[in-house]
Amino acid sequence: MTQSLTYAPPAHTANPELDARRREVRPVVAVLVAVGSVLAAEDAAINDMTAHLPPSPATSPCALCSSETWPCARFQDAAARITARGLRADDVVPAELHPILWPSPTPRPTPAQERYEAAWPKP
Repeated sequence: MTQSLTYAPPAHTANPELDARRREVRPVVAVLVAVGSVLAAEDAAINDMTAHLPPSPATSPCALCSSETWPCARFQDAAARITARGLRADDVVPAELHPILWPSPTPRPTPAQERYEAAWPKP
């Protein structure tokens, strides 16, 4: 059985707009893992990554690092730590945020398209 938990960090500024944004926190799920496992060893990094996730893909500033856009430096540091241990950062990040972190490469033209564009250049 899993239980969704909602946590909102306390407001830390006199700026009402920033305080409201800090209360917008993505719901999280608690998971139990065995002590001694790689996941247990990297629990702090996973928690850091999760804490710094934006509440929605449209949210640009980090909810915790008010001066940084997302992905912030603390999120990137935590992602690097779990990746160094052989874990996948994309398994911790919701799928809706993957295009922001890992944008699709620009598709390369096929040889047929290249020949067509060479024969019929755009004005």
